[in-house]
Amino acid sequence: MTLRHALGGAVLAVVLVFPASASAGCITTLPVKVADLSPFATSYPTKVPVKITTKGPVIRFVRVEMYSFAGKKVAQGRLSGPLRGTKTVVMKLLVGLKNGGYSLIVKGEPNANRSCGPKEHKKIVTFGDCADTLPVTFPEPPGGKAADYGDYLSVKVHPTGKGLHGLVGRLFSFAGEDLGEGRRDTLTADDFVNVKLTRRLTPGGYTFILKAFVDGQSERCPTKDASIELTFNDGSEPPPPPPPVPGMASAR
Repeated sequence: MTLRHALGGAVLAVVLVFPASASAGCITTLPVKVADLSPFATSYPTKVPVKITTKGPVIRFVRVEMYSFAGKKVAQGRLSGPLRGTKTVVMKLLVGLKNGGYSLIVKGEPNANRSCGPKEHKKIVTFGDCADTLPVTFPEPPGGKAADYGDYLSVKVHPTGKGLHGLVGRLFSFAGEDLGEGRRDTLTADDFVNVKLTRRLTPGGYTFILKAFVDGQSERCPTKDASIELTFNDGSEPPPPPPPVPGMASAR
């Protein structure tokens, strides 16, 4: 074998091996987390802000686009600088947002090596008109000795969605007696609805019912409600243990 043939084989080996090794070192899927959007199309009349968090590397040239399932682009936006930590990209709507499903696509370059090219992260988002249920939970519900409660009963409410307005809470005995109501104009974080009682509580069971409008919905949407059963005793028995926190394992 001549020196020329040997060198030619070496050059060919380098040409064949180098692209494969470079590709193996590239991040292939855009490592980001996209925060959930409001489920109501009416929340976004002209723009859609999208909160994005990188899961590690700095990401350059970040763009966000949204497409209908038919492939039509309905919104787009871009980040002015590289993505570090968490930032919000504001997409401008190209057409009015309607109820239904869409593909939200985040594009960017997470690799230091520009030859790796842009990568994508895809998320399916769905918009509707009216909420099916009231998005709340009732952490730390009141209970214990009935005589400890005077003219008011305070019930803690945790909104799990964008927020509520026009809140009305009512307390009923298990026999159906209306024992009072409490109102709030708005609720965007954990807080209390204070029910003014028509009489003092006695040991037994009660039902607290909360009705409210969900923020971001069409004005045509009616109120939704959620309820919780409460129990009070005469002090001769220990209060029941608090309900478990969703997502947390019980202590052993």
